[in-house]
Amino acid sequence: MQEVCVITFRRMTLPIYLTPASISYLTQFILSLAITLFLLNRLRSRRSPSLLLLTGFFAPMTALTGLMILDAALLKFPRILPAYAENTVLALALVAMIWFAYQFPERYPQRKWERRILLTLSINFLLFEAGFMVYRYVSLVRDGNVFNRLPLDAYSLPMVVLFIPFAFIRQTLAADPRPIPWWRKLWNPEGKGARGARNFALVFGVPVVVGIISVLLNFGLPFEYFNAAMSIGILLMLWLFANNYVNFIPGSVNVASRLSILTLTLFLSLIGTMGWLIAPSYVATFKPDLPDHQTLRFTPNAAGRYDVSEADFHFERVLGEKVGDQTLDENGNQRAEFTFPYYGEIYTEAYVTYSGTISLGEPFRPLNLQTAAARVPTLYPLKISLYPNPAEENSGLYIRCEPERLIVTWNRLLTFQSEMYTFQSILYADGSFEFTNDGLPQSILYSSDSTPWLRGAVAGRGELLHELPVGVEAPTDLVTLSRAGATPLLENHQLAFRRYLHTFMLPVAWVVFGGSLLILLLIPLLLRSTIAKPLEALTDGVRRMGAGEKHIALPVQTEDEIGFLTGAFNTMSNTIDDLVRNLETRVANRTRELDDANTTLRAEMIQREAAQNQLLQQQRMLATFEERQRLARDLHDSVSQSIYSLVLFSETLVSTLQGNNVTRSIQIAKHLQESARQASKEVRLMLYEFQSSESEREINFMQDLETRLSTVERRAGVRAQVIQEGKMEYCPREWLGNLFWITVEVLNNALKHAQARKVVIAIKCFPRSVDLEIVDDGIGFNPAEVRSGGMGLRNIRERADLIGGELTIDSSPGKGTRVFFHAGI
Repeated sequence: MQEVCVITFRRMTLPIYLTPASISYLTQFILSLAITLFLLNRLRSRRSPSLLLLTGFFAPMTALTGLMILDAALLKFPRILPAYAENTVLALALVAMIWFAYQFPERYPQRKWERRILLTLSINFLLFEAGFMVYRYVSLVRDGNVFNRLPLDAYSLPMVVLFIPFAFIRQTLAADPRPIPWWRKLWNPEGKGARGARNFALVFGVPVVVGIISVLLNFGLPFEYFNAAMSIGILLMLWLFANNYVNFIPGSVNVASRLSILTLTLFLSLIGTMGWLIAPSYVATFKPDLPDHQTLRFTPNAAGRYDVSEADFHFERVLGEKVGDQTLDENGNQRAEFTFPYYGEIYTEAYVTYSGTISLGEPFRPLNLQTAAARVPTLYPLKISLYPNPAEENSGLYIRCEPERLIVTWNRLLTFQSEMYTFQSILYADGSFEFTNDGLPQSILYSSDSTPWLRGAVAGRGELLHELPVGVEAPTDLVTLSRAGATPLLENHQLAFRRYLHTFMLPVAWVVFGGSLLILLLIPLLLRSTIAKPLEALTDGVRRMGAGEKHIALPVQTEDEIGFLTGAFNTMSNTIDDLVRNLETRVANRTRELDDANTTLRAEMIQREAAQNQLLQQQRMLATFEERQRLARDLHDSVSQSIYSLVLFSETLVSTLQGNNVTRSIQIAKHLQESARQASKEVRLMLYEFQSSESEREINFMQDLETRLSTVERRAGVRAQVIQEGKMEYCPREWLGNLFWITVEVLNNALKHAQARKVVIAIKCFPRSVDLEIVDDGIGFNPAEVRSGGMGLRNIRERADLIGGELTIDSSPGKGTRVFFHAGI
């Protein structure tokens, strides 16, 4: 007898039959459980809303993977008990994850309504799943009806899953305050919190990759490779998510814990993948006891049961009428009228399905075959999912009804693995019936969910469908079952296959359990002795040195990188200790040397001070002389010339008035006014320059600029406007002086040479840049014709180069002048 794992719970026996899928879910369960225990341990010392919510995600995920293990390892009826609860548990995990997403790295007020909307939708999805789960359980217990998931779930579940990366993307944008496009924030987020949220969003790209791989199934990708990719993908997502959180939570996680979880993940990925890859070769060796070209006859006996015997092979070649899809009911049943005595009851209707079943009295509901017991009298010539071959005209389900017999033929039908089946059942009016195989595949391919499943008959009186009859210890053929008087009369080929596969997968499960325990228990011990303990000693030495202890000698236990660091630490400790021990002597010697040097220096300083006083006096005299010369030049070049022009225009005006030339007199008077106005500008500018100096104090850009405009431009009749954008605090303080004197130099040119009537100054200070723009409506000039240094341009460009910005001067005769300066911070 083959070994079978059995779980007993309150008088209910649940036999476990391991499959590659159950091993894959087992690896995910172990990793999820390890992460959950790790998070629970952290909750003991550090509680935070985000940690509680993350634990609230991994705990349901652990329960979900446990349910999926049972779903994959149990037979048809027991498996629906955990399967019904899977989506509810998953919905609970998704609610916790969406809530966590809006808590990481912190809760942002601008996301309040968005958070509430997504949480409301996800909680409603959870309530819907919980309600539908209860409805399915009640229907199963009360009516024995099995219900699949609703079609709406095919859209609602992926939508709720997409809420999670959406939430993390939105949190990334909120955590990065830079005024840059959103895609740049996602590509290269700034700040630890923004990077963590972006990484969480990327983790949920793993399901997307798995989804793309699932599409490749339509292009011939072997199913085993898809399952292996899904196993690795889920393990990778769980590990990446936990590892990313560990990197961003406050508090340290030791190296041993990190390496243990990483080693466990790699080990589980390897074993989970190996189960999918090696199982097919073993499955191919399974040979079901399902002979071809065989006829079995079921004959009623005196006990009200059936005797089964092998009859001479015969197959009715006249198939009858082909069943069309348009005549099938919602469960795929084709009704046929035929009077047939069966287990002491008389039935007048038979219902035939493509899946190799004939029910009596009422339609067959395929989903109810997953319940524990049979409630409908049914014949199973060969229970298997079939469909017509579109390439063959005669492929299909045929019914031939005669007064004394009903002939049902499943002719050249295909399975989902493209295997072709032909078999037939004949019901006789005396209550006997026959099953005949006449065209089974030469090598039937099995998988954990692919059949041939059942062959035989049940009376529909509560016979167990997924367990062996009482007194039978292993699946056997119908003839042997009838001789033993077993009830029901069913060959369970799926049970035989699952036992066969379980024998192969059981050692893999023990490897998973044993290897996981070994990694979680032994690896930390090995890492502690080889890595963690030397690192802890080195860390403790650094702490002691930080606390004030200077002479520390740590034992060098290995010659690896940690040993090298320990040796370097010891050398540094000795050096510091030597410096501290000899510090007083060195300080005394150095003090004497400094005293001697100071004495010499004082004498030199006295001499230098006298020389400096004499030099300063000479510099003051020279500066006074140079200032007088500059004043004389300015008076001669500007004011004197303007006054001389006034004299000439006055004399000319007198002459023209004496000559009664009024028109000419008016023109000369206008020139006289313009010369007077220009002289006034020059005088006010000279008075401002006498009162101001670059070195007197720190520049307050806006205040000093307003003083300049009020003192000079506005009094000279020039309309001046100042525009400020951003905050002046963003502009480096060391730039303000140069920016101010650039502005003053440009204003001087506009006043002296451009004859401007209006000037606009715009200063824009932002976190990443500073812009300065000065525009006047003067006579303009051609910058290409200006000599180097003309109109103070050299001074303006030198100051712009000191800041490291870019200066642009746009002007043309009669068009005014625009000076623009830009510098990045």
